[in-house]
Amino acid sequence: MQLKNQSKKSKRRKKIKKENLTNHKKLFGKIYLSYTKRYLIFLLLFIIFFSLGIYFILNSTDIVQEENVFYQEKSNVDYSVCLNNNDFYEEKCLAKDMSYIASLINKISLYFNYQFMTNKEELNQPFEYEILAKLVIANNDTNTNYYEKKYTLVEKTSNEVKKMDKYYTLNKKIDLDYNTYNEIANRFKSQYGIDTNSYLEVYLITYNKISSEYTIPSSSITSLQIPLSQKAIQIKLNAKEVDNKQNQLVTKNQFLLSNGIYLTCGVLCILFSIIYILTVIKMSSILGKKKNEYDKYLSKILKEYDRLIVETSTYPKIEDYHLLKINSFDELLDVRDNLRLPIMYYNVTPHQKSHFYILQEKNIYLYTLKLVDLREHSKINVNIF
Repeated sequence: MQLKNQSKKSKRRKKIKKENLTNHKKLFGKIYLSYTKRYLIFLLLFIIFFSLGIYFILNSTDIVQEENVFYQEKSNVDYSVCLNNNDFYEEKCLAKDMSYIASLINKISLYFNYQFMTNKEELNQPFEYEILAKLVIANNDTNTNYYEKKYTLVEKTSNEVKKMDKYYTLNKKIDLDYNTYNEIANRFKSQYGIDTNSYLEVYLITYNKISSEYTIPSSSITSLQIPLSQKAIQIKLNAKEVDNKQNQLVTKNQFLLSNGIYLTCGVLCILFSIIYILTVIKMSSILGKKKNEYDKYLSKILKEYDRLIVETSTYPKIEDYHLLKINSFDELLDVRDNLRLPIMYYNVTPHQKSHFYILQEKNIYLYTLKLVDLREHSKINVNIF
């Protein structure tokens, strides 16, 4: 009986090979590629298109060194101290660099001056500024702070910024009510009975509008410090920032588009390469999965009888047909030989279950391949080929 079955299978193989040869001639040389070959072709196409994309994009742009950018900024602050009525000073306001009796001070007038320019017209734009103050009450021994509070004297704005020759210039005067801040420091000192070092720091912050791609600082600070809670004071200028002149040569690297056609081709090639690599990744995930008994059995069927089997993405309504269940694929092959109709293949659940069937008018001959059945009959030799 076994010899008879083997003889039957051998005859079927020869018959299928003969049909395959005839079908190849009818298909006018149409090439059928295996899964692995298609995988390698898609991988090769990805490499080709990605390489071409990079080549076209790199050759569509030029990296150029712009001319050196020169910029300059100057800042300083001046002040005068205006006094209350008294018996000694004839002047209402005293100039800077003097010692001042705190009880005589009425107000302190600050005069901020700032200039900025670059040699590139498109970069030489009006700047913004703000003026802030910070009251600090510090420990006289450790220089750590007991208390500090910030005040906004002028909100961020570009008002009063004017262009003079090549420079954008700010000349800004503000009047400080010295007694208000001094009273806070005195009250803190007397209430807690501690030695303090108190002062009011006033600073101008300017913000230019130059792009960060240039190595030019985006802001600058000019400040001075006014002592508080003392009988006599001397106002300290921050020398490093008050007389701030910076001359620097800045070199900027810039990408320029030189060939629009190359850029378009490069972008298209990159898009195609993305499509191909996604296909490769998807196919890799399939190739990487370990085949179970079902996969091996199904692979043998599809490989051996690929000319007899038509894969379909839809499955007919069984209730519309007279159902004839077939117990094995061999028996389904016998039905196909008798009816001369194609075997339809429908994948129900990947790696688990699939249907092979033949439609003949109102009859459907159905063989269902399931992993569960194969495992239950693992002792049977599934290599029927």
